[in-house]
Amino acid sequence: MKNELQGLVQTTTSAGTGASSKTIKDTILMYLYYWPLFLISLLFGLGLGYIKLRYTVPLYAANTVINVKGETNMSKGGGNGPGDLITSAMQGGRSVINLDNELGRLRSARLMTQVVRKSDLNISYYREGRFIETDIYHDAPFRLLAKDIQDSSSSISLTLSALTSSGATIEFGNKENPTRKAIGWNQAFLVNNNTYQLTPLSGSFGGNERFIVKWNPVLATVYELLPKVSVNVLGKTSNIALGITIENAKRGEEVLNTMVQEFVLMNLDDQNRFATDKIFFIEDRLSKIDDELKGVEKKQASFQGANLLVGDQANTMGTPIGEAEKQKDLIRQQRSQLSLIRSSLGSPDGRTLPTGGISEGTLTALVNNYNSLVIKRKTTASQVAPGSMILKDLDDQIRNLRTDIAYNLTVNLKALEGQESMFSRQSSQFRSSVSALPDKQRIMNEIGREKSIKESLYMYLLQKREETQLSKVTTAASPYEQIDLATSYGPVSPDKKGLYLYAALLSLAVPVGIILLLSMLNDKVTSREEVEGIVRGAQVVGEINNIRRPEDAVLPSLKGGIIGEQFRIMRANLNFLQQSTEKQVILVTSSASGEGKSFVSLNLAAVLSKTGKKVALLDFDLRKPDDSLPASINGKGIKDYLLGEVELKEIAQPVGELPNLHLFPSGSIIAEVGDLILGEKTDELFDELKAKYDCIVVNTPPAALVGDALILQQYSTIVGYVIREGKTKKKHLKFLNSLLDTKKFNNTCVIYNGVKTGMKYGYYGYGYTKNNSYFDRDGKNKFTRIFKKKKQTFA
Repeated sequence: MKNELQGLVQTTTSAGTGASSKTIKDTILMYLYYWPLFLISLLFGLGLGYIKLRYTVPLYAANTVINVKGETNMSKGGGNGPGDLITSAMQGGRSVINLDNELGRLRSARLMTQVVRKSDLNISYYREGRFIETDIYHDAPFRLLAKDIQDSSSSISLTLSALTSSGATIEFGNKENPTRKAIGWNQAFLVNNNTYQLTPLSGSFGGNERFIVKWNPVLATVYELLPKVSVNVLGKTSNIALGITIENAKRGEEVLNTMVQEFVLMNLDDQNRFATDKIFFIEDRLSKIDDELKGVEKKQASFQGANLLVGDQANTMGTPIGEAEKQKDLIRQQRSQLSLIRSSLGSPDGRTLPTGGISEGTLTALVNNYNSLVIKRKTTASQVAPGSMILKDLDDQIRNLRTDIAYNLTVNLKALEGQESMFSRQSSQFRSSVSALPDKQRIMNEIGREKSIKESLYMYLLQKREETQLSKVTTAASPYEQIDLATSYGPVSPDKKGLYLYAALLSLAVPVGIILLLSMLNDKVTSREEVEGIVRGAQVVGEINNIRRPEDAVLPSLKGGIIGEQFRIMRANLNFLQQSTEKQVILVTSSASGEGKSFVSLNLAAVLSKTGKKVALLDFDLRKPDDSLPASINGKGIKDYLLGEVELKEIAQPVGELPNLHLFPSGSIIAEVGDLILGEKTDELFDELKAKYDCIVVNTPPAALVGDALILQQYSTIVGYVIREGKTKKKHLKFLNSLLDTKKFNNTCVIYNGVKTGMKYGYYGYGYTKNNSYFDRDGKNKFTRIFKKKKQTFA
């Protein structure tokens, strides 16, 4: 028998001395207990998601691709090589296209301004709904024309209703008290000093549709569209991808297509401006060289006629000297050109710099970039206000380029000076070798060399002018080609699946957060594991399920249900804990009232009596007798016995149909209970009870409130400390620890009461499966009882 009891105790108290943690399954089951909360939250979240989808304006995406023909900085290392002059001219003088610069142009407000103005994108059309406005763009049955705009900084919004074949009613101004006006089609009308006109596109109107047309300032529309446009290079190719996300797909397609068209035209316009300035400079130089060449030819003819010299003889003798002098003259021309650029660099009128005659590649690139920025500043200055940050940024870039060009000019001029000195020395050497020639022949040779130099320079300038003219004429062959017209797809936002998924996850997270918050704020005991993790030195000898129905609260230990079995298991465990051979005296106490110690005492005494033992149940709660215990028949009780007013047999009374169980009620209430318990009559009481009964169960007041239990524990062999789930505070577990640590309670065990069975707690009762026969014998589960109640309600 002892071994059987030991195995049973190990089953129920194996974790009694250490902390145990919940498994993942226990946690999941705990959350599943709150499934109605999760269901309501999920339905609410999905409902909010549906409302958001229903009343959120969808966004569509449109894309197109620009192919950049020719060499780019993605296909070549960059810089300006010599290349083919005709090819360079065909590309507008740019042998290599910098894609980074082109991306900047495509993202510029200058380009978007031209797009908005060309397509009237600052005018938007909407169909008014109950909650949202739908962008219908070109599907509107009318068009708004801005005839005369006096105030270009303010937006207007017109609401059109009652559309007929002759006109419509417009509303504008304050939404609460709008101005209404009937207007006719194709008739001008005033709104805020601006003149507009509505033109019908449909011959028939009907229904109660309401439309909204909005006119916005161009710049406001520009800065509204720019963040919606994406411009990127496709990998390492020379293709530029344009994209836009917008409320109307057709509107997005038109924005991209117009952007490409205006981008090509803007580049051609800039190239033409640059070519015009370059031609002006070349023609100016040609005029001067032509005059100089005519003077040299006249001088040559006059000298030959006066001195009768033959040209071939002079040329033969003067060839080495002529080559040296030719190089010197070319260097002088280059120095003259660089000096001209230096003087033009300080010009305050913002003119472009001449590029003809520059042989050094770095300087050419700097001058080309400088000219591009000057042209861009002139264009931007006409579109923005003076002092704009855009102009300041351009001025800073131009100023930096000026510094770089000035430094480069200084370096090149010094280099040319060195070259000129070298050719001067060579010329002197040649002159000394032909010093024997007649002076007249030498003079003739010099005139011939000068003429040859002038002719070469003249031909060079003619070639440059032709190249520039060619680049201006062939701008129709643009290096930019739109591969396909813009196409749209979508909607891309809001993401229906993503939104529902987010709503579902958030809806499930909210109850989890609430449960966790309530769990953190809860200061009550919620599980046996929690008790075992905190209490030291006291085993859990039994668990008692929570009683849901009042009719089940009367001695459930005598019935065949789960609670009866739980008390029988606890009876066996208590027998094992009995360490002495004397009569078993079980003292039942708790931390506070309402934790079920009287209920436990009565039912424990009942199951002990069912074994044939004579059991005495003492209600020692003399301060506040428990109503759950049977009342005294004659009004007398333990208090009266301790006062010596009655005999023990006078206060003993049977309990129901349990002949072996006698209840000793507390009696009337008195004030000095502590003094009364400390009297000798208490010793006599327990001595007399031990002589007559096999087992004594003592129901005492809460140990955390009064000291009665501490006084009476000296008579006990076992102390049963009742802890009720959801009622006992966690701090009371620490109080129990202090009692155990100070040895104020000996041979103490824990009775875990009020266990709420179900998924929340990870089990269905104490150690039994759901379909075990130890449950209620009527076989009705929770759902059966619910339907039974409903049936009774509608009967």
